[in-house]
Amino acid sequence: MFDQHQLDFPLLPTCISSYNSHTNQFYIGNEDGRLLQLSIHDSIIALEKILIFHSAPITSIATHSRESFSQAIRDSEKLNDLILVGGFDWSISLWSPSFMNYPILSLTCFSSYIISIQWHPIHPLIFFIITENAQVQVWNLMIDRTVSCMNDLI
Repeated sequence: MFDQHQLDFPLLPTCISSYNSHTNQFYIGNEDGRLLQLSIHDSIIALEKILIFHSAPITSIATHSRESFSQAIRDSEKLNDLILVGGFDWSISLWSPSFMNYPILSLTCFSSYIISIQWHPIHPLIFFIITENAQVQVWNLMIDRTVSCMNDLI
């Protein structure tokens, strides 16, 4: 079990990622916008990191599935570690927690809060989002780092 008393803030989980058996890790989104990285070793859950960026509750966390990647991508630790986090602050952040304690990319151009995020099952840089105002968007990180934000504003 996880000992909530080791935190200096209330644990109010709003979402959870899938468990990654290759790294023994999973993530919990908190109501205050914190992202908690936890690991499981011998039935003991340990807090590894607390990542702070979002200013509102986190609503969705998407981690990559190694099984869906080609062998070359599976061997790349940088892509295996990418996670997407969305929330009520109308933003999405892209993280690589084993390399940085802050987002690699922040997308803050949405007109409503993020309901759900999901990586493409095969392509490692494409993801889908659903916003509160019923928009479904497809993003390609090779192309859409700024283009889609501009299109949403026009």
